[in-house]
Amino acid sequence: MKRYLFIFTALLYANVCFSQGKQPAAGDLESPKLVIKTNALYWLLTTPNLSVETALSDKLSLDIASNFNPWKFGAHARFQHFLIQPELRYWLDKPMKGHYFGFHVHYLYVNVGFIDTHITVPFNLHLSFMPDFRKQGNIYGLGFSYGYNWRLNAKWALEGVLSIGYAHLKYNTYQRDGYKFPGYDYYNYVGPTKLAANLIYIIK
Repeated sequence: MKRYLFIFTALLYANVCFSQGKQPAAGDLESPKLVIKTNALYWLLTTPNLSVETALSDKLSLDIASNFNPWKFGAHARFQHFLIQPELRYWLDKPMKGHYFGFHVHYLYVNVGFIDTHITVPFNLHLSFMPDFRKQGNIYGLGFSYGYNWRLNAKWALEGVLSIGYAHLKYNTYQRDGYKFPGYDYYNYVGPTKLAANLIYIIK
């Protein structure tokens, strides 16, 4: 995993350096109309993810983020989930340039638990999360975002995002022996709903 991350980073750096010699300064480039992106922070948690953003007007854009983690860790441990999170963004300058404020809704399916410290993810990070129980269910919610887009060259950009919002959880709880506790559990959450360090590829 570390080898592939190093190769990917080296190729990106080479592309940026090569492009800088051929393209106008980043501040002089036109605002993108369509981009794809991936959140590097989610990859650290072994979660493949992809977002698509398109300009709607001179100030608005629509971003649709998605995550999908199908992995099983050993006989019992689970960190499976699926997320879809569309967001309407208002840009202070132009779409996908500089500062923006956004409003999003989200749906998340989760099947998570039985994660103990023997589970090792990339970079030797160790996890311990609900070692004796597994939660499976659905999460619905909404939130507000602030973000900033740094244009690198004609084809690449970076983006930082922080979102705060609300989520309603409805789930079943299981023991390691397969026993399911009767009925559903419910939980209401207020706090961060997204944290992103996005690498962006500009399609047009």
